[in-house]
Amino acid sequence: DIKRAPTLLGEADLIRQIQTMPGVTTVGEAASGFNVRGGSVDQNLILYDGLQVFNSSHMFGFFSVFNTEAIRDVNFYRGAVPAEFGGRSSSVLDIRSKEGNYNNWEFSGGIGIISSNIMASGPVVKNKTSVAASIRTTYSDWLLNTVRSNYLSLENSSVTFYDGSLKIGHIFNEKTKLVASGYLSHDRFRLQGDSTFQWDTRMASVRLDHEFNKKLSGFFFAGIGTYSYDVSDEGVSSGFNLRYAITHPTFKVDFLYQPGQHKVSFGGQMIDYQFQPGELIPASGQSIVRPVKMDTQRSQEWAAYLTDDFEIM
Repeated sequence: DIKRAPTLLGEADLIRQIQTMPGVTTVGEAASGFNVRGGSVDQNLILYDGLQVFNSSHMFGFFSVFNTEAIRDVNFYRGAVPAEFGGRSSSVLDIRSKEGNYNNWEFSGGIGIISSNIMASGPVVKNKTSVAASIRTTYSDWLLNTVRSNYLSLENSSVTFYDGSLKIGHIFNEKTKLVASGYLSHDRFRLQGDSTFQWDTRMASVRLDHEFNKKLSGFFFAGIGTYSYDVSDEGVSSGFNLRYAITHPTFKVDFLYQPGQHKVSFGGQMIDYQFQPGELIPASGQSIVRPVKMDTQRSQEWAAYLTDDFEIM
C-alpha cells in the first residue's frame, strides 16, 4: 500500500502515509513528525524491530529514516494501544523489518532523483539460516550545487544521509527461532562557512522465539540503541566538537497463553536510559575552546503487563 501511494521525488515514505490517516496531522511542511488526536510528537512511540527511534526523519523531514524496501509490516495504533506498548499516550508505530528468504535469493531496489536503495535476502544455510540486508544513500549534494542565489552561496555546502539494516535469522527447530538485527542511520548537513551538523541512530537486537507447547509461547528480547547529535566547527582558533547522546539498553520478556477462546499476554521490560547531556572539546591544539563534559545521567524504566482478549459467544 505504501509503495502504491504518491511519492516525493520517487521515494516512498512511511511517515508521509501515516500522516494521511484519520486523526493524524503533520507537524509542519518540512517536518517528518506527526500528531495524533491532539497529542504532541513526544507522545508517539516509534519502534523499529523492538527498539525506540528518537528521530524519524532525514533531510529536515523531507524523507523518513525507514527504507520501505526493508520493511515487512507496520502496525499503527491510534487508540486502544495494547498493554505491552507502555510509555506513550498518543500512538504507537511498530515497524518490523524483513527476514531473509530461507529458500531462494531475492533482490530489489530503486533509483531516484535524490537517493537510491538496494535490498538483498536469501539463505545462508537453506531452510535453516537466512540473511537480509538493505542500504539506501543519497547523492543530493549536486542539487545544492545547482542552486544559484544573490544572497547565499551553496557551492561548498553539503546535505547527505544514508541508512542500512541487516537481519539474520536461524531456525533451530520447528519450535525455536533466533533473529538478530542491526540498523544504522546517518545525516550530515553543512552550509558554506558554517558549522557541520550530524545526527546518527545505531541499533542492534537479538530475539528468541520459543513455543513451549500448543498453548504457551515465549519471546525473549535484548537490544541496545544509541541516538547522537554532533555539531562541529573546523576553524583554526575557534574549532570545536559538541556532542549529545542517548543510549538505551532494552530487555523484554513476553508470553502468549491461549487456552480456548482466551488470548492471554503477559510479560515485562526494562530500559536503562543513559544520557550524555553534552561534551565540548577543541577541534585542534590551536583552538581556544575550553573542554567541558557534563556528567552522564541515568534513568531506568520498569514495566509489567497482563492482558486477556476473548470473544463473548
